[in-house]
Amino acid sequence: MATVSGIYIKKSKQEQREEIQEGFFKADFGLEGDVNSGPGPRQVCLLRREDRIEVDGDSRNGLCFSRFNETLQIEGLNLEDLKKDAKIRVGHALLRVASCGKKCWPDCEIVKSKSSCSLTKTARFMTVQESGIIKKDDSVTLL
Repeated sequence: MATVSGIYIKKSKQEQREEIQEGFFKADFGLEGDVNSGPGPRQVCLLRREDRIEVDGDSRNGLCFSRFNETLQIEGLNLEDLKKDAKIRVGHALLRVASCGKKCWPDCEIVKSKSSCSLTKTARFMTVQESGIIKKDDSVTLL
């Protein structure tokens, strides 16, 4: 069974993100109180726990390794199931995959070396279809 392994909020651009135990995810907006939330296709950044572990363990100097901050971290869900337009029920909220993968920046050392990092395949950007509270350890159901 897939579950929420982390919920992260960044309250201002100057602050570091912090882990929270629960949050209210507002339809067509994202996590209430998060500086990166708002209308558009990138309301929530989702990353699987195993993919975060891979990024954190990568010894290359990726530009996004310290900059990319997921809002939701999940575990136990197959990445192949999280295709564009897939919907998942997370706690009481309904989320839809708006896009798959994160684009690379030309000034990244990994890109300059003609390679890519896992975020180009594993990051998911979500929209909130139905508002609801999401708590750490909530179940994640593919619809």
